[in-house]
Amino acid sequence: MHDHRVKILLNHKASFESIFDALPALIYCKDTDGRIVCVNEAFVAQFNMKKADFEGQLAKDLFPRAAGHLMRNDMDIIETGIPQKKMYLSYETPAGQRWAHTYKFPFRDTDGTIIGIIGYATDITEIKQMQDELEQSEQKYRNFFETARDCIYITALDGTILEFNDAAVEMFGYESKEELTQVPVQDLYKNSEDRIRLQDQIAREGMADRFPVDMLRKNGSVIHGLITALPIKDANDRICGYQGTVHDVTELKKAEAQRNLLEAELRQAQKMEAVAKLSGGIAHDFNNLLFTIMGSIELAQSFTDTGQAKQLDRAYRACLEAKQLIRRFLELSESPLALKSRGSITELIQHALGPRIDTSDRIHYEIQIAGGLYRSAFVYDQMLQVMENLLSNAESALAEGGTITVAAKNIELAVGLLDKGKTLAPGKYVEIDVADTGVGIPADQIDKIFDPYFSTQNNPSSKGQGLGLTTVYATIKRHKGGITVDSKPGEGTTVTLYLPAAEV
Repeated sequence: MHDHRVKILLNHKASFESIFDALPALIYCKDTDGRIVCVNEAFVAQFNMKKADFEGQLAKDLFPRAAGHLMRNDMDIIETGIPQKKMYLSYETPAGQRWAHTYKFPFRDTDGTIIGIIGYATDITEIKQMQDELEQSEQKYRNFFETARDCIYITALDGTILEFNDAAVEMFGYESKEELTQVPVQDLYKNSEDRIRLQDQIAREGMADRFPVDMLRKNGSVIHGLITALPIKDANDRICGYQGTVHDVTELKKAEAQRNLLEAELRQAQKMEAVAKLSGGIAHDFNNLLFTIMGSIELAQSFTDTGQAKQLDRAYRACLEAKQLIRRFLELSESPLALKSRGSITELIQHALGPRIDTSDRIHYEIQIAGGLYRSAFVYDQMLQVMENLLSNAESALAEGGTITVAAKNIELAVGLLDKGKTLAPGKYVEIDVADTGVGIPADQIDKIFDPYFSTQNNPSSKGQGLGLTTVYATIKRHKGGITVDSKPGEGTTVTLYLPAAEV
């Protein structure tokens, strides 16, 4: 019976051999004992052998690690008659490891009796290698996507967020990717018009490179970002989405702003130092000359008649005004204060405002002083002059009347740089605000208001008032404090002083 089956297989071999040899798949035929009846050219070529080396041999005797693996489960098919289709396997050849999909079917005679099996394997080594390379490429992309510190995104045209990396979740302050993807991308822009401008640039130029935009975190704080983006197009070359990155430059902009503030403070300090040296020398020399002039006037007054005395008296009063002006110059050149005493800011404000409140008929004064105000060490008469100068400037901005508000409160700085724009050491301070509802100061003039004799008025005073804010600046700096100005044309001006709190 066995010989009969083998004879049938051999007869079929002659019929199918030319067909099998023309096929690229690896094809073999075995009898029920596992002996190889025939193989095609593709099969033997894979192992660098000849057909005669296979025919009549048991596969397990030839190369059990290669063909044995390829022909595994053959006996199951013979016993059950159930084909096995598209099994994925790897096997070794002299050229190295290969991968294949195998298909195995029972071979039956005319009576339906299984007399062997036919198997063939489709080599997928190149496909497998391409898949592996693609997976590696995708993994590299995924690693880059997830580990990049910039936000990487893919969005649909309508603003639906399709994908974000972990850095985006952190940048925008959300709890998870799932939460972030529920937010329309339009809601991440501080100004929705910026996204429209970005889309216009991409449509016009094919991309956007470091497009500056302000975006919003979940808590409402602002992110200063630079967006680099490309369009995603459909089969009809129409834009259907966007992909790109957002680079967060918030901290960089803060650092640049801080550097600009420090540079501005340095320029102001250098300017004040030059003014102090010049004014100190001139003041001392002029004071000596003025002393001689006043002495001569006093001597002349003792020998003159009534008519001349009036002119001499007018000259003497002019000399007294000149002495006050000299005193202002000397204040600019004074060294850091040595004689300071702890005083009450509340008393200082009340002393400065009291006479004005009693006599003013066109300006309304308001005092807003917080309870438990820190005491501060200062030279009383100098700080009183500071308040007088600030109030005089505020009053000059209220030609048509208005309101001046003087407020004081405690603040504590955890860091050394104020957001408002001045450098101060960390610690406790008393903040004093002098605010008016006047005409305001143009933005391009605010940085100049501490310069000697600079004025925003068309007809500044000629009696030394031009040194008022310069003296204020110098005095506050000698007290190791700070001063800022916040103003907009038509909306009034607020000058803020920061005085260090006295140690308890």
